[in-house]
Amino acid sequence: MLEFGLVDGVIPEPLGGAHWDYDEAAKILKDFLIPVIKELKQIPADKRAEVRIEKFGKMGFWGRGNRSLILKDGRIIYVEFLDKL
Repeated sequence: MLEFGLVDGVIPEPLGGAHWDYDEAAKILKDFLIPVIKELKQIPADKRAEVRIEKFGKMGFWGRGNRSLILKDGRIIYVEFLDKL
């Protein structure tokens, strides 16, 4: 998902998974989110919305007939004929 630009990053989990150490998982999440939120607060809300709309507008599944297209950065990167699945 990171490679396709669907997510901006991956937050690591504590050893064994978040379900084994809730406190450590919360600390990792907090340590990740606080700087990101501070950075985002520096960008005007209308600009954040514009960037978000542009980002999400470039991703997704569009089909026409029996073709399915995945777009990345405005380019077709995958074509699949759904009737052959």
